[in-house]
Amino acid sequence: MKKLRKYFFVLLCLFLSSCGRKNNTFLVFASKKKVVKINRLTLPAVRGLRIAQTKQGATLISWLPVEVSGDNIELVGYNLYKFVPTAFIPRKPVNKHPTTKLSYLDSNTVNYCYLVRAVFLARGKTVEGPASKILR
Repeated sequence: MKKLRKYFFVLLCLFLSSCGRKNNTFLVFASKKKVVKINRLTLPAVRGLRIAQTKQGATLISWLPVEVSGDNIELVGYNLYKFVPTAFIPRKPVNKHPTTKLSYLDSNTVNYCYLVRAVFLARGKTVEGPASKILR
């Protein structure tokens, strides 16, 4: 019984003496991965956003393709945002998944504002680029 108490006391002392210190050689569970941050402002923005009215009264929104130049960056598609002029830009785009088309036909005749963001796959993460100009 005394040996068990001694053993417990020694373990308790070792545990308490290591509290508050970072010991790299004892029980390392997590791997050390290098975290790479992606700056969205270095990604290209959508340019050439245009709005035209069709004969049926629908709104046609079109834009120019984004050219990607960089390591580990791939264009996935585009997200389109639609909102009324007095509101904030919504968090969710009109399309559920990024579209690869360069135009969008809106059948509503209400006066909306539109903006487009390119969606990239950068270092294994899906990232939206900067917003295009907002057009009415």
